[in-house]
Amino acid sequence: MQRTFVSNHAMKNFKTLLLHELAGQIKSFTFVVMIPVSLLISLLVSSFQITSFKDRQATFREQQIQSGKAMENIYFYSQLKVDVYMPPSVLSVFSKGIDESTGNNVTVSALDQPELRTTSQRKNAFAGIFNRMDISDAVRILGIFIVLMAACPIVQDREQQTGKLIFANPVGFFEYYLSKYVAQMTVACIMVFIVFLIPVGWLSIDPQTDFTLASLGAVGGIVMAAILYLSIFVFISLAISAVSSKTAVATLASLTVWVILVFIYPFTATSVIDRLIAVPSDNSISEQTAETDKRIAIENMMFLNETDGFVNMGWCILNISGAPAGLVIEYGTATKDYFDRAKAILDFALPRWWKRMDEVDAMKENQKRQLLYKRTLYNRSTLFIPDCIYQRVCEQSAGTDYDFREKQFLDAVKNYRSMLMDYIRSKDGFGYAFFTQVPESEMLNHYEDYPPEFEERYCKNRIPLNLSDLPQFSMPYRSQRAAPWTGLLLIFFISGILSLSVSHKYLSFK
Repeated sequence: MQRTFVSNHAMKNFKTLLLHELAGQIKSFTFVVMIPVSLLISLLVSSFQITSFKDRQATFREQQIQSGKAMENIYFYSQLKVDVYMPPSVLSVFSKGIDESTGNNVTVSALDQPELRTTSQRKNAFAGIFNRMDISDAVRILGIFIVLMAACPIVQDREQQTGKLIFANPVGFFEYYLSKYVAQMTVACIMVFIVFLIPVGWLSIDPQTDFTLASLGAVGGIVMAAILYLSIFVFISLAISAVSSKTAVATLASLTVWVILVFIYPFTATSVIDRLIAVPSDNSISEQTAETDKRIAIENMMFLNETDGFVNMGWCILNISGAPAGLVIEYGTATKDYFDRAKAILDFALPRWWKRMDEVDAMKENQKRQLLYKRTLYNRSTLFIPDCIYQRVCEQSAGTDYDFREKQFLDAVKNYRSMLMDYIRSKDGFGYAFFTQVPESEMLNHYEDYPPEFEERYCKNRIPLNLSDLPQFSMPYRSQRAAPWTGLLLIFFISGILSLSVSHKYLSFK
């Protein structure tokens, strides 16, 4: 039977074919099952993920308040620690990325290593059931229904001999194929709409979530990525349907391809790369850091002994449990001689401690370079895997990817720490002010020479430091669009062209 690629009647029967195909899909058992399952999964995932987000958001706000109160009681520059928080992303409901698996709090000070820590948060006992599933994951899992439905229409026309009747009329191949594709994508869009409707509606009316117009725009990007992602599998399934002789064969083959692309290949690529590329473990870095801290503590204590004994322990607080050990971090009333000893310890210990921080940073950076190298290999090995590109697009649209959520934030924090160090130096905060409020001009050689009000002012009624000119940290923002969009679009067009070509060459109703 002769078929033309484009009908001479310019798609005259397209609407009839499309409505007929849609009616058949909507009446199918798969569609009837897909709708309630999509509603149920969307409701469950939305409930757990929104509850989790609100819990993390409440914790974030509480800790910001506590951090603000702590800043009102800073008396020495050794106490100056600024807690910087990355707020939880409301879009993590749609694509979690590393929003929960990485830290969101950094303490910036002269003595703290700038590294992310996870803030404590209340736990939903039931959230563990769907702990790793977000809305984009729900689309990925529910895509099995789209695969099942797209695997059937063409092969069913062959089995039921309806294809001969269709092409007995002036119907072009492209018109026929496009009606199948549009019908399947209409069903896919219905499913995506159902999955996204509940969380978007919930977040929009919940005053605690702060779901803005910009957030809605980002969700629109995730929705478009979901539709493109499903479209790729529709193309694949239609091509398989066109070359299969039986519905069961087409269904099984489509499911096999879906499982390989969604589960088997990504998992295999991750496992192989993990085995090939060795990365320094957190334990090994911790052990090396502990050895360095022990060495510094010994050096500090030896220096104390060499500088004519210890400082007056009754008048000061010595850093014993924390690091660097042996550093005087608070001094009340003392003679000039004791203040000078504390200052000598400071001058000796701080440069060594900063060198230690640089060494630990270098070890962690080396670990990150290895991890990023593994990620680069994984991205290259999954360059044309729709599932992996779809995940990256969703994470970047939601701002929950590594580059934004961790790297860009940490880079900004390290820059802020540099500003903080310059600020402390401008206040002579690495001098006597590091551990006392007593001006050098008022330090006397004999304790008995201090007036009665001296101890009252500098020990009992200290005045907090004026930090009104302290540099303020500004959160980073994403300034570019999600890079993997081009990859997803490319796969969409390639799969569409290949599917169309395969179907045109092998489709037959003889």
